[in-house]
Amino acid sequence: MLKRFLWFVILAFFFALGRNYLTDHARLQDLRDKNSALKTKISSLQQEITRLKDEEDRLTHDPEYVERRARSKLKMSKEGEVIFKQAP
Repeated sequence: MLKRFLWFVILAFFFALGRNYLTDHARLQDLRDKNSALKTKISSLQQEITRLKDEEDRLTHDPEYVERRARSKLKMSKEGEVIFKQAP
C-alpha cells in the first residue's frame, strides 16, 4: 500500500514537473518570437532614422536639393518663371 502511494506521489511529481516545463517552454518560445519581431522593428526604425538624418542634412546643406524638392513636392517656381503642365 505504501509502495503504491509512493509511486503515485512520484508520478504526480513528474507529471507536474513535465507540465511546468512545457508551459515554461511555450512561454519562452513566445518571448523569443516577440524578441525577434522587436529586433526587426528596431532595425527598420534605425534605417528610417538614418534616412531622415540624411534628408535633414541635404535640406540643410544642399540648396539644389531644396529647390528640386520645392518644385516637385510643393509645385513652386522661381519668380517670373512660367510652368507648363503636360496633359495626362
